[in-house]
Amino acid sequence: MSKNETFSDELVNDFLDLYKSKDKITSDLLESQPCKILNFVFNNPSFTTIKKNLLETICKNPKILFDHEEYSILDKDELNLVIEHDNLDMKENDIFNYIIKWSTNKDEKVLHNLIKHIRFYQFSLSEFTNVVWKYQNLLSNELI
Repeated sequence: MSKNETFSDELVNDFLDLYKSKDKITSDLLESQPCKILNFVFNNPSFTTIKKNLLETICKNPKILFDHEEYSILDKDELNLVIEHDNLDMKENDIFNYIIKWSTNKDEKVLHNLIKHIRFYQFSLSEFTNVVWKYQNLLSNELI
């Protein structure tokens, strides 16, 4: 998602209300526009409390973000922010698959930078063989 993307007045107003109240992001708002919300919060340094709450919410329920139809338009830094979070409640092979899905038609260097956050040691042998091995050409020698 571009940093220059314009946001709807409604989204901006919702965030200003949240910022003033130091409240948590409502699930309805997050479920309807998770990518835009993440982008908006990520690119506005004054939203540190909301950013923390947003990350906690996404990490507890990552399907909100990863299963959203706009998931593939996330910026690499926004995606990285989520996948490197220690409390992300998602299996490593699922994270790997979402990174592969996201990286379609993107720079291979970006993919390498995201994959380095995958904890391959948490894969079972069959998961590694079935999920990861077919992408061995994308992995650095240290990872395989």
